[in-house]
Amino acid sequence: MSVTHAIKKLFRRRASFVIVGLTGRTGSGCTTSARLLSLPFHELLLNPVASPLTSPEERKFRIIRDFAQKNWEPFTVISVTQTIASFLFSGDENETATFLRTLIPSSAATTFLAEVERVRPIWRSVSHVLQNATLANATEKEIDAFFDFWDNELTAFLRVARLALGNGFSHAFQTMGDNLRSSGKIFSPKIETDEFYVLPERVGQVIVAARAMLHKRGRPACIAIDALRNPFEIQYFRERFASFYLVAVTTADKDRKSRLVLKNLTNTEIKKLDNKEYPSENKPLAGYAQLVSQNIQACIEKADIFLHNSGEAVEGRKEDLKALAQQLLTFVCLMQHPGLITPSKVERCMQIAYSAKVNSGCISRQVGAAVTDGSYSVKGVGWNDVPAGQISCLLRRAQDLVEGDDESAFSDYELQDEKFKAKINGRYKKFSLVDAVGRSSAFCFKSEFNSLDARNKGNQVHTRSLHAEENAFLQISKYGGPGLDGGILFSTASPCELCSKKAFQLGIKKIYYIDPYPGISLNHILSSGPKNLRPEVILFQGAVGQAFHRLYDPILPFKDEMDAFISPAIEPLDETTKDRDAVDPDLIAAQLDLPD
Repeated sequence: MSVTHAIKKLFRRRASFVIVGLTGRTGSGCTTSARLLSLPFHELLLNPVASPLTSPEERKFRIIRDFAQKNWEPFTVISVTQTIASFLFSGDENETATFLRTLIPSSAATTFLAEVERVRPIWRSVSHVLQNATLANATEKEIDAFFDFWDNELTAFLRVARLALGNGFSHAFQTMGDNLRSSGKIFSPKIETDEFYVLPERVGQVIVAARAMLHKRGRPACIAIDALRNPFEIQYFRERFASFYLVAVTTADKDRKSRLVLKNLTNTEIKKLDNKEYPSENKPLAGYAQLVSQNIQACIEKADIFLHNSGEAVEGRKEDLKALAQQLLTFVCLMQHPGLITPSKVERCMQIAYSAKVNSGCISRQVGAAVTDGSYSVKGVGWNDVPAGQISCLLRRAQDLVEGDDESAFSDYELQDEKFKAKINGRYKKFSLVDAVGRSSAFCFKSEFNSLDARNKGNQVHTRSLHAEENAFLQISKYGGPGLDGGILFSTASPCELCSKKAFQLGIKKIYYIDPYPGISLNHILSSGPKNLRPEVILFQGAVGQAFHRLYDPILPFKDEMDAFISPAIEPLDETTKDRDAVDPDLIAAQLDLPD
């Protein structure tokens, strides 16, 4: 019985604390996903198991559903919007009021400010629970009082805020979030670098308090964060909590916008929202803004798991919600019990493309690609990089060009054009004045060259690199590989116009991608010509990167796990054994260890 009990405890420890961070553009379905995670198993609107079973995917779903029926635990949802709102009650009253009047229509300002002041003393009476020293000794009653405020009082306050702010609600909370990352105060954009993590730190405090509350009740702590939109905060949670997984919820842009229209947003408001969350033309954020602003593109690039929330915004989208619920259920079960099922063939191929991208020497963006035949057998792999024999931008230094060292790394143009060299010289001098830790003075040739002439602004022709898809295609051609007619392309970013034309010409029939590339390739190049010749373009759903291994590598071989449970030495299940299956005191103590 000792081996069986040890194995059970091993899996209970893993399942006792799971954090899912949700990211995605407004309208993609983050909040819908959070709501689904919070439901009990019987309310998840799952499809029944197929009968008879006809495919591996149907058999996988049966395994997942059977496991979830016994182990599913509704998630406690912590909203980043709630967290931002909590800072309204702890800042300077006069400065907060002055700031809010700039955001709220004058007709609603008096009522809303009165609501802030009504809630402020309640917050002060419960917020002490969030301090580590207090939480370690807090009573269950004190913790319950905090979450009663968080779940009820704060939710009611946000309803008032939505009425007061109208369609300006998102912009107001985006502004407050940016201010918190800049200064630690919702009303000030002044840069205070020591306060950069004040927002994720408070989310982390709420997570620790929720874990304490749930474990005191003998329940696993399954927690969802809705919704993360700053990549550096994601890095904070990764380093703070080993049990953290980032889930990106994606959707077709037309479906996303239809949902926003149903929420009474105008096209102008949607465009403004998009420019804030996902800058057009792939323009990089500059200065301190690149640290404190929302950057959902960067968040999606960091995701562990991708869910596709399909369907237009119409009443009663039960079938679409079933598909989303099934995706969530699958990955939560794998978080609890890695290796329960194997990855899909699409995940397997995208993992190859995802792994390939780290070979890229591009200092702007790394992209990976894999090409398969129609049976998902890999025929070529590529990443964005310079042609073979040339030196990637990451490995070249402005210092070498300026000082004449390592000349073989540079083109004749770079070495001989005085205007270009003068620009790089100026860049290097600025760089050397501010860098104190020995960073490489690598530079992007395309950006520097295009900046010399306004007519070249954004011109992709001057990049030194081949794109990942090009390299995958050319690898096959260079080494005499098979034709790709009817093949499948996997790319971590949707192909640009040039790569899309090549894929079309080669007869690629499906294109799976993670992140949309700016431009018109999806609705122009790939949406032209006879429909039977057009490639099917599909948003990827599944796990990649480290999460691929965390979810699909078994903790111990499944055969050994089963052998332990069917050993003849096992005694019948009795009440004592049932008690040991709950969250045991030793596990609670271990999970409640608080960080310094």
